[in-house]
Amino acid sequence: MTTTLKQPQVAIRYFKAFAEKDIGSLDVLLADDVVLTDWQGQAIGKDAVLALSSAIFNGCSKLGIDIEKIAVGQDTVIAELCIHIDDMKVNVVDVLDYDQDNKIKRMRAYKR
Repeated sequence: MTTTLKQPQVAIRYFKAFAEKDIGSLDVLLADDVVLTDWQGQAIGKDAVLALSSAIFNGCSKLGIDIEKIAVGQDTVIAELCIHIDDMKVNVVDVLDYDQDNKIKRMRAYKR
């Protein structure tokens, strides 16, 4: 029996996989046509988003994410995060939108 994850669970798994630099787990959670937009630009399509993630992973030795708050809307999860990259902290709000299969189809990240 397969269990479909609820959208907040998908978000938590995404953040955990990102912090663990786990490209394989990220791949499973993203829609093929995912779009990522942040303060540095945009990546369109799963391959581009995974390549950007890999570049981030390769550019740091330590990576961690503290989830401070999660709010759930219709097919959307909003998360307040503190991202730890080596000795730097970045406070971010991520807005994740989901498709009909509960895969992440759009991600927007804002510095706060």
